[in-house]
Amino acid sequence: MKKALTDGRKNDHGYAITMMAIITIMLLFTGCSLRVLDKSRIVCIAEPRVESGDVRINYEGYSVSLSPSNKVPVWVSYLLTAEHVGIDIERDYDFCVDTNYITMTADGSEYRGSGYDRGHLFPAADAWNEQIMQESFYYTNITPQKPWFNRSIWKVVESKVRKMAVEFDSIYVVTGSHITENTDYLDNEIAIPEYFYKVVVINTVDTKGGLAFYIKNKNYTNYDINEYVISIRELERITGCDYCRFLNNDIENEIEEKVFQYKF
Repeated sequence: MKKALTDGRKNDHGYAITMMAIITIMLLFTGCSLRVLDKSRIVCIAEPRVESGDVRINYEGYSVSLSPSNKVPVWVSYLLTAEHVGIDIERDYDFCVDTNYITMTADGSEYRGSGYDRGHLFPAADAWNEQIMQESFYYTNITPQKPWFNRSIWKVVESKVRKMAVEFDSIYVVTGSHITENTDYLDNEIAIPEYFYKVVVINTVDTKGGLAFYIKNKNYTNYDINEYVISIRELERITGCDYCRFLNNDIENEIEEKVFQYKF
C-alpha cells in the first residue's frame, strides 16, 4: 500500500498578497454584492495551497489541485452563485481523460468491477455552460466513492449547498478528498479517499460566515447531514490545510471559528 502524501507547507506569501489585491480591487469597484463580478474567473478566497508535488489546473468553472502520485484530485475550488444554479445544462457526457494530464489520473478501467462510483468533486449539477459540464467529467475531477455515499448523503450535501448559493447570492466552495495512511487503492494506483469534505464560505456585504462537512467514504442508508457539520477551523486541524488564507485575519477568524447557523 502506498503511503499518502503528507501536508508539506511552502511559502506562497507573494501569491497570497497578489490574490488579496485582486479581490480588494474587485470589491472596491463593485461596492456590494458579488453578483456583478466576473464569476467564472474570480479567485476562490477559500481555497488552500497547492502542496509540493501536486499540480494546479484552472478550468472554466473551477480550479483543481491534482495529486499525480495518488491519481486523484486533492481539492477543487469555485464560486457558486444563484445565477449559476438557475442554469440547467443537460448531463449528456461520458467520463474521459484530460489529455493534458493523461499519466496523472485514472483512465476509467480501474473502476470496472471495483464496487466504487466515479464521484465528482466539482458537481456536474453545478455546471452553468457546456464547457464546464464536459470538464466536470474529466478524471482530474473524479475520485472513487462508495455507491451509497455518492448517491445518498453526498448528493444531499451538494443539493443543500446549491440552496445556500441561491439564498445568499454567492458562496465560495472547496470540496476535497482526505487521503490518510490507511487509504486503499484501486489497481494499486488510484487512491480511495477515506473521507470527503466540503467547505462553504459566505463573504458578501450582508453576510459573513462559514462551515464545513466532513464525511467518511462509506455506504449510508440513514443519516442526518447536520451530524457532519463542523467549523472550518476544526477541518483545518484535521487536514492540515489553511482554507481562508486570502482573507484578512479578523474576517478569517470570524468565518472559521464559528459554525454558520443554517437549517439544512
